[in-house]
Amino acid sequence: MSDMIKSNLPAKSNKELAEDLLAQYPDVDRAALLRSFVAGCFYEMRYGNKREERAACDALNEIQVLATSQQP
Repeated sequence: MSDMIKSNLPAKSNKELAEDLLAQYPDVDRAALLRSFVAGCFYEMRYGNKREERAACDALNEIQVLATSQQP
């Protein structure tokens, strides 16, 4: 697995890039993946250093914004 860095991103939309990344793991349940990610964020908020805590807060806030924008 190669690291995701800005200089090697193909010229695609963000949604296409997301779909390409997730398509690499066809047998993975996307809901379970999201639950694991969110649980990891809460772990970092409790036990991480200040940088990890801030990154976790940012990720959780972004998830809430995205979820709110996708509600019917």
